[in-house]
Amino acid sequence: MRTLAALFLFSTVAWGQECSADGIVVNSVTGEPVARADLTVNQSAPVTSDIQGKWRIDGIACGVVTFHASRQTFLSVATPEVRLVAGQTLHDVQIRLAPQSAVTGRVVDDFGDPVAAAWLSVMTLQVTDGIREFKPSRLLAQTNDIGEFRIAALAAGKYVFCVSGPPGRHAYAAQCAAPLKLTTGFSATVDLRLATIKPRQIRGVVAGVPAGGLTQIVLQCGGRAYSGGAGPDGKFEIGNVPSGSCGLTATAFVDDGRLAATQQVTIGDSDLDDVRLSLERPIVVTGRVRISSSGSKEIDLSRSFVHLISTSPKPGDGGQTIWDDDRTSFTLTQVVPGNYRLEFKPPSPFIVESATVNGRDVIRGDFFPASGASIEVVISDKGGTLEGEVSTDGPAVRSLLLIERQGLGPVLEGTDASGHFKVQGLEPGDYKVSAWDDSTNLEYGNPAWMQLHARRVDVTVGARQTTRVKVIRQVAPDE
Repeated sequence: MRTLAALFLFSTVAWGQECSADGIVVNSVTGEPVARADLTVNQSAPVTSDIQGKWRIDGIACGVVTFHASRQTFLSVATPEVRLVAGQTLHDVQIRLAPQSAVTGRVVDDFGDPVAAAWLSVMTLQVTDGIREFKPSRLLAQTNDIGEFRIAALAAGKYVFCVSGPPGRHAYAAQCAAPLKLTTGFSATVDLRLATIKPRQIRGVVAGVPAGGLTQIVLQCGGRAYSGGAGPDGKFEIGNVPSGSCGLTATAFVDDGRLAATQQVTIGDSDLDDVRLSLERPIVVTGRVRISSSGSKEIDLSRSFVHLISTSPKPGDGGQTIWDDDRTSFTLTQVVPGNYRLEFKPPSPFIVESATVNGRDVIRGDFFPASGASIEVVISDKGGTLEGEVSTDGPAVRSLLLIERQGLGPVLEGTDASGHFKVQGLEPGDYKVSAWDDSTNLEYGNPAWMQLHARRVDVTVGARQTTRVKVIRQVAPDE
């Protein structure tokens, strides 16, 4: 019996072995230890670094883990993934915490008086879809009773700070400061002045307002929404609106769905009158999928999907996709009229050979679908495969693979932890391949940037063939 108990205990320990790790938290700028930092591994309970910044975590579930660290006045950080094998203790893990940057300032009006309850918004310079530009962030702040504000937890980077006035009897023109570059742990002061303006009004009429229905009007300007309603006669008015280019949307809900209308408007130095919108019912678009195959491959169409991506200045709604039972035909319902781009993703290794509406190609350009339009999609098994490894100067890590071909959108794929990748379903042809740390600073939509920074490998992908390639991992520079 004792022998059986000992074997059971040994088996439990062998299969339930845990891992450990120790290390230090340091200031990324000064290199000094950071005391009282909170450390976690995956979702474990936190431990705290001591006065010398040192820490140890026991009882870690072995496998792929990530260390997380946070401390007040510092930016939280997560380390790259590491794999711990049973019983291993990982020593001397150094985690670098970057001190946060902060911006303080004051908002005043034309007379130098403080503006209370004004809203501060932050635009960050970031790369989106391969293009670097200023984009609105979620960072917001509001001035206090003497017009002061503080925005903290900022990482190093370039920012634009904007202010809009509070609602009330005064109307203000929104203002933005000049772009400001912050370094790690840097504090800056940004003062802004709000100019008092004559309140502007936008007035108009909505055609097609349903009897007894509620029509909502929303004006989107500079990240803020101004709303109102249309009466039974369709007339509407929205007050205290800013100048600039804005998106105007009217929406009415009826028993069998909704009606919608969108329009871009430009508000100048005076009121905008006689704006006209016409509510339209959402349309229905159907489609059919035809398979062109050599017969050597089976296809599971349950893994395919189709979307309409709006390309209108004011984004539309691509509706809901409903497939038939065998997924060879589909229906797109509740599509708001507008310009769209078709996105169809077949399961690998199949590719979209063509997509047409009344004989017109819609896979490589925008189209304006009419109600009842039918999309003919042909997919084939002519896709090729690109397989290989990404090499680094140090240990293998996950990387981002960028695959480019003239006339097609870029393909972004991640490697596994060893740097291996296998990308199926590529159209036959010539490609340029590069590997990167991540997409944070990767300006693949900027040809001049790519020409200057990218080291790309030329490859040719053949139909129904696997092409092997080795790529060197690069770090995309910040600006």
